[in-house]
Amino acid sequence: MRSVMDHVVEEFARLYSTHPDAVRRARRAHAIEPEIFAGDDWVAGTVGDLQGEQEPEIGKGIAELRSLDWKYTQTPQFTFSTYPIEQDPRERPPLSPSLPLSTRVFIRCKHGAIIESNISVSAESFTASEQARSIHDLLQGQKLHEMTIERWSDTFRQGLGPHQVDGAVVENLSNHVGALLGGS
Repeated sequence: MRSVMDHVVEEFARLYSTHPDAVRRARRAHAIEPEIFAGDDWVAGTVGDLQGEQEPEIGKGIAELRSLDWKYTQTPQFTFSTYPIEQDPRERPPLSPSLPLSTRVFIRCKHGAIIESNISVSAESFTASEQARSIHDLLQGQKLHEMTIERWSDTFRQGLGPHQVDGAVVENLSNHVGALLGGS
């Protein structure tokens, strides 16, 4: 952790052409001296949450960093898949035994929004393809952090409904995906 913090300080100093004394004091202040130090054109020290929240500009930044919108929409593109894919051929942990062995879940998000998905439970390829298309139509553009287990359930019930999927499978799939992707 110390190494990570040192690298963050070094990068900040490089990016903002920070005075060497400020860098030295910042390292000492964080490690052993909880005071704030200042030079002619720099300030170094540690500010806790309580102090930071009382300063309007720092408080605004703290609130933004705590928001779900920032946590999800400021993320880079990422992929979640329950099966190996070309970009990530690693083996995956087994799915819940309450799900059909044919269950496949693939979701790609960019800036927190679902941009691609392939979710199905059928072992029959035509039906699996239809399930995936139907569910994708419902998920396209949805914000991942807004997907509660109830919303996953509604989406799967609607998307899998025409394919006569057992209600228990829909609920188990909703719970499984919601638990893995943070649905509440």
